[in-house]
Amino acid sequence: MKASHILSLIQNDYTTVGVAYKEGGNIYTFKALKADNIIPGDLVIIPSSFGDWGYTIGRVSTVDETAEIDTNAPFTYKWLVGKVDLTRYAGILEVEKRFERHILNMQKQNTRRQMQEQILASYPEGSKERRDFELLLNSPMSLEQIERMLSNDGPNDTSDTPPTTNTGG
Repeated sequence: MKASHILSLIQNDYTTVGVAYKEGGNIYTFKALKADNIIPGDLVIIPSSFGDWGYTIGRVSTVDETAEIDTNAPFTYKWLVGKVDLTRYAGILEVEKRFERHILNMQKQNTRRQMQEQILASYPEGSKERRDFELLLNSPMSLEQIERMLSNDGPNDTSDTPPTTNTGG
């Protein structure tokens, strides 16, 4: 029996977990501290001979109630390094998403304001079209007002010509 297995047998603050290096891959047993509260589905950092830095990410498939150590195993059980905590990462993504929405809303408002300014600038000062557009921008319009605008008898028709009246003569 290996000395590392004897040490594993006398320790009591850990358990063993089954971890896969990839989806549907083989399950390998690692030692994990009970205090880390590892549960199936957790992503964990594990030692690896094929990782760029000697570590890789695996997914926990099983957590043993008590450590399951095969004292005749020809290998040494390795410790998982730790749980991957995605909480901060997810929080960063959420904050970015909120600010992106805010920026998009600001861009829409700026585009709207620029379009309004360009349209206003395209009408001569004091023209009927400009007054109609300003009315459209600044007040809710009734159906009658819209119909008058469309019939060229706009709501701001300020014709200086007095109505003609027939005096019968």
